[in-house]
Amino acid sequence: MGNRLILWLCLGLAMAGCTKAERNCDGKMCTMEFRTISVKLTDAAGSPVALDDFKVVRMPGGEDVTRAYVAQEWSMFRQFGSYPVASDADDQRFPKDSNTSLIFFGYIDGREVVTSPYVITFDCCHIQLVSGERELVVD
Repeated sequence: MGNRLILWLCLGLAMAGCTKAERNCDGKMCTMEFRTISVKLTDAAGSPVALDDFKVVRMPGGEDVTRAYVAQEWSMFRQFGSYPVASDADDQRFPKDSNTSLIFFGYIDGREVVTSPYVITFDCCHIQLVSGERELVVD
């Protein structure tokens, strides 16, 4: 009987330790992949849309959380019409295990041509898309 009690006690402590480690992300094994939530913009003919500018705003509050990108990155965005909303690089900017609402705004010649809402979340390792369209047609 005493051995069973000790076994159950050890099992209970081990399970409690796992729960705490997952919640705090301590010792959590993560993959080495880098995830990005992007929006692909095309016109009615299916061609990539080259924006002049875009911004990502956290709601509520309207805080601009757009990252700075170098010319080479901008060239790729415009060539493929695919623009980042948020990525694993933002893990320190947004709370873990909590939904964050973002709005993506795209501009051509200073005119807003696309607005799209997103909800993202971070687990202990990676960003995840909760809601929002990954592909949009711009008129």
